Amino acid sequence: MDDFHNDLHPMSRKRKADADDCSCQQRPVVQDGPSGMSSSDPTPVSDPMLLPPAATPRFRPTSSRRKRDLADNYWNAIVRELESGCTCATVDAHGRLLKGLCVCATVPIPIGRPFVLPSSTFTTVRTPSRLKPLLTELLEVLISIIQPVVARSPSLSLHPGLLHPQYNQNASHVAMLRSILDADLIQQEIDHRLFDPCGVFQTIGDIIRCYCAPMRDHAVDQMVKLAHSCSPGGTGTKADAVRAIRLCFEIMELMKLDVANHQLQTLRPYLVHSAAQFELKTFQESRQKGQLSLSVTRQWLKTAHAELADENVRPEGIPVSPAASFLRSLNKPSRHVQIQVAVTKAFVNLIFEPPSSSSASPSASPASRSSPAAAVGTNYPETLYLDHARLNTFSTDAADFTALYMLMMLHRQLLQSGAPLKTDSVLKTDELLILKKEIWEIGPQHFGLCFRKDADDEREWDKWRDDISNAVLHLTVHASETRSSRSSSASSIATPTSSDSSESLARRVPDANLLTLATNWVHSNLRHDSPLSQLMRKRLRNKVEEVALGLVLPSIKKPSSSESPTSLSASTSGLEPLMPEITHLAERLVKLVGIHTNVYGALYMQPGFVFP
Repeated sequence: MDDFHNDLHPMSRKRKADADDCSCQQRPVVQDGPSGMSSSDPTPVSDPMLLPPAATPRFRPTSSRRKRDLADNYWNAIVRELESGCTCATVDAHGRLLKGLCVCATVPIPIGRPFVLPSSTFTTVRTPSRLKPLLTELLEVLISIIQPVVARSPSLSLHPGLLHPQYNQNASHVAMLRSILDADLIQQEIDHRLFDPCGVFQTIGDIIRCYCAPMRDHAVDQMVKLAHSCSPGGTGTKADAVRAIRLCFEIMELMKLDVANHQLQTLRPYLVHSAAQFELKTFQESRQKGQLSLSVTRQWLKTAHAELADENVRPEGIPVSPAASFLRSLNKPSRHVQIQVAVTKAFVNLIFEPPSSSSASPSASPASRSSPAAAVGTNYPETLYLDHARLNTFSTDAADFTALYMLMMLHRQLLQSGAPLKTDSVLKTDELLILKKEIWEIGPQHFGLCFRKDADDEREWDKWRDDISNAVLHLTVHASETRSSRSSSASSIATPTSSDSSESLARRVPDANLLTLATNWVHSNLRHDSPLSQLMRKRLRNKVEEVALGLVLPSIKKPSSSESPTSLSASTSGLEPLMPEITHLAERLVKLVGIHTNVYGALYMQPGFVFP
C-alpha cells in the first residue's frame, strides 16, 4: 500500500516534498513531548486510506516560519536563563519583544503559573524556570525510545526479559539515564555554576549509539563534541551547551521517525494481505447505510465495454485502441480476461479524461475524501471512493506528459522547418532524453495546467505562461544550434574558420522567425480543445493502455505489429523520449487496477453488472 504514497517519478523533481521538514524543532512540552506523542504508544489504524500524518486533520507541519520562530525564541530564552538567570519577557502593545528590560531582580520567580505585570504601554511576564521541565522532557523522550512497550496478554506472567531479549540492557540504560539526568541535582549545580555537561552528554551519546541507525552517528558525535567544548577550560559557551541539548532533541526526533518507518515496514505485509477485505467491508457497510450506490460505476464500466464492443466489429484497417486489438488477438477470451481488459481501459480513460467536478481541485484535502460519503458528491465511480487522490495525481501526470510530448513534437517541427535536415542529422534518443530533462527543469511546475477547463487562478496562469515561455525559448535555441551546427559541419571541416567564438555566440541567439513560430504554435495548440492536443492525448493514452495491458495480463500473448497495423509505435509517433514516464505511469496504474479488481472483481463478474 505504501507504494501509492510514493508515486513520484524521478523526473518530477518539482513535486518532490522535502522530507527533512518533518524533523524541524519544536518547543519541548512536558505533557506531550517534542513531537506531541511517543513513538512507543500503540495507535490503532482506523482510517481506510491509511493516511500519513501530513494528510490527517490533526497534523500541523513543523516547517512553517511561525513555528520556527517560536522554537528559536524558546531556545533563546533557555540561553538567556543560563547566562543571566532571567526568565522574564516584555512586549509592547503590538506584541513586539522589548530587549534590555528585566524585572527578575524585583519580581520573585513564580512557582506554578507565570506572573503577569500589565501596563498601558507594555506587558511583562515572568515565567517559572524552563530548565527543570526541559531536563525532565529530555529524560522522558529518551526513555520512550530506549524502553519499548511490550504488548502481551494479561494472562501471561512471564518476565519481560523473556519476551524482549534486550530488556536487561534497556533497563540498565534507563537506570543510567535517570541517574545522570536528575533534574533537581542538575538545577542545583547550574545555580552554583558547577554543572559540567561533558560527562552527561558523553553518556547519552554512548547510549543513543546502541539504538540509532548508523547514519545518525555523525549527529551524535557532533552533539558530544559540542558538550566537550563546554567543559571547564574549554572554548564552548552556554549557547553551545544549549545547542547540544537542541541537537539531542533533533536526533531523538529522527530516531522516532526511524522507528515509525520500521513499524510501517513491519506492518506492510499484514496491511497488503488485509487491504482488500477491509476495503470491501467498509464499502458494504456504507452501502447498507444508504450512503453509496453503484450507478456511476455501472455506467463507467459499461461505457468502456461498449467502446471495446464497437471497435471489435470494425473492419480490418480501421484504427482501434490497444485494448480492442488485444482482445482481437485472443481466441474467445474468457469472462475474467474481458473484465480485466475493460477495467484497465476504464481506468486509462478516467485518468486522461477525469471528472470535471474533482479534477479542478487536485490539492483538496485527502481527509475530506477519506469517508465513503464524501464520494457521493463527485463524478468518480463509487467503488473508487478511496482512490480520488491517487487518480487526481495520475491525471495531473498524464496532462503534464501530454504537454511535454507536444513540446517535444514542437522541437521536431522546428528542426525540420525551412531546409530539411539529412536523415542522419536527426537527434538520437539519448540527446532527446537530455533535452527532455532540461525542459522539465526549465518549464512550469505543472505543464498540463493549460488543459484544465476551469483553472481560474490568474497568478498561477501568469506563472505558467512565464515558465512555458522559458521552455519554448530553450527549445528554439536548441533547435537553432542543432540546425546551424549540423548544416555547417561539412564546410567547417573543409575550411576551418578563425571566428569560432563569434559563431558560437551567434548560435546562442535564436532565430526571431523561429521563436515567433514556436510561440504562436504554443498559443494555438496548448489548449484542451485544440485538435492537436486531442490527437497527442489519444496517442499517449493508447501507449499507456498498451503498456498497462501487457503488465495486467503478462502471460497472454500480446498482438504483434502485423496483427495490429493501425497501432502507432513509439518510434513513429515521437514517444521515444517519454517511454520512461509512460512506463512509470502504467506501472502505478496497474498496481491500482490489481488492488481494485481484487476487491471488486467478483462484483464486476456478476451477470448483468457489466455484460448483458
